[in-house]
Amino acid sequence: MSVSGRRLAGHIGWNILGQAAPIVVALVSIPVLTRGLGPDRFGLLVLGWTFVGYFSIFDLGLAVAMERSVARQVALGEQERVHTTVWTTLLVMFGLGAAGFAVAWLVAPVLVHSLRASPGLQSEALTTVHLLACSIPLVIVSVGLRGVLAAHMRFRLINAIGIPLGAWTYAGPLLALPLTHSLVVMVAALLAGRIAGFCVYAAFCVSIVPSLRRPSIDRSVVRPLLTFGGWLALDDLIDPLMGFLDRFLIGALVSVAAVAFYSVPFQLAAQGWIIASALSGVLFPLLSGMLAGGVERARVIFRRTVKYLLLGMFPGVLLLVAFAQPGLQLWLGGDYAARSAGVLQLIAAGVLITSLGSVGGTFNGGAGRPDVNAKLGLVKFALHVAPLWWVLPRFGIVGLAALWLACVSFEAAGMLVVAMRSQGVRWTHIARRAGQFGAVLVVLGVAALDLPLAWKGVYVAAVIAAGGVVAWTRVIGPAERRIVRRRLGFMPVAASGS
Repeated sequence: MSVSGRRLAGHIGWNILGQAAPIVVALVSIPVLTRGLGPDRFGLLVLGWTFVGYFSIFDLGLAVAMERSVARQVALGEQERVHTTVWTTLLVMFGLGAAGFAVAWLVAPVLVHSLRASPGLQSEALTTVHLLACSIPLVIVSVGLRGVLAAHMRFRLINAIGIPLGAWTYAGPLLALPLTHSLVVMVAALLAGRIAGFCVYAAFCVSIVPSLRRPSIDRSVVRPLLTFGGWLALDDLIDPLMGFLDRFLIGALVSVAAVAFYSVPFQLAAQGWIIASALSGVLFPLLSGMLAGGVERARVIFRRTVKYLLLGMFPGVLLLVAFAQPGLQLWLGGDYAARSAGVLQLIAAGVLITSLGSVGGTFNGGAGRPDVNAKLGLVKFALHVAPLWWVLPRFGIVGLAALWLACVSFEAAGMLVVAMRSQGVRWTHIARRAGQFGAVLVVLGVAALDLPLAWKGVYVAAVIAAGGVVAWTRVIGPAERRIVRRRLGFMPVAASGS
């Protein structure tokens, strides 16, 4: 692996760690907080976490739009333009955050009343929501500052800041628990963590881009960033809206219990998206900078990413598909195994497909075409929503999972095809790749069959062994094989030819 390759792998590793570490802290903290706070207070705290997670939607995609613009300016050697782009964008983002604060502050009484909290918690809940509202501008501008660091490929630094910040979301209330059960104190601790994170992000941005010490505003920057960011914001809304609608209609048309039988396997399989998300976070500024100077280098990165993502994710997805039923039986019992195994198998296949599609979506965004992704997402949404009222009563949650798989496969294929065509790839080559991936789906389909456990074990072992041989001889190139041999100690460093 080249030096740049090692750096790329390191960036991705840091991004994965940055997403996984807070989850570990949450797993430790949540049971203690649940017992210590009781259901009402803990429910309000969870709502607070949820609100903070969604505050970034107020930026209308400007953080990512700015990240792309700065990455291109750095790649083209136009550093003198960076501070103007950053200052202008952050000012607009602060304005959007201030508007979000005003809206949240005004609707807080209505929101608290609608929660039907106990009378003793009403005042505390209102103060808590007001504190959360105060954090909106801070959260939004912090996302923008993080984008500046990402545009400069400082992912180790981003996660060195983000991991403690994400962990504090759960650790802050946990540390406050022995002293008080007040939600106001716990949310104030969260707000203090956000303030500290903002200050650290800002300090490092100024260190990396010293010209940021001089404010500079250019209104002509705003319109193209808003256009780009608007498409991103639209695209980002589609999947959460689909997920909410799915679960609402499951409860309305099937049963409330079926919501859990669908959501639990969905969330289990969805953990695979951590890998794709970590990759996309690194690829977006990298491809944005590369595409500013032409498509050749970006094409190489695109192909390798799709290849490595497929090789890395397929074994895990195969295991989930093959052993969904016994795995759920062991984890959650026979009821979940009987009702949710088919859902888990279909969603796992969809996670693989959407992860590969996200590489195409990232390429399209880096190339300045976020509208492609958003338009495909809108078509996906229409294809998914239209048959829901017919599918759910007849085929239940497994039918819904199959419908979801079909719709996200359409979207992923569309994003990949657009990305490949923009690279000059011929239709015949695209058709050949589609056929090869079709064979992968057939392999997963066989693994999903209701076969004896021992037969499944033999099948999975045979597929992984055969897949390893095919990957080594047909997928991985000679230079990559030399790297693997050297890493495993089968080749002296001098023999690598690098």
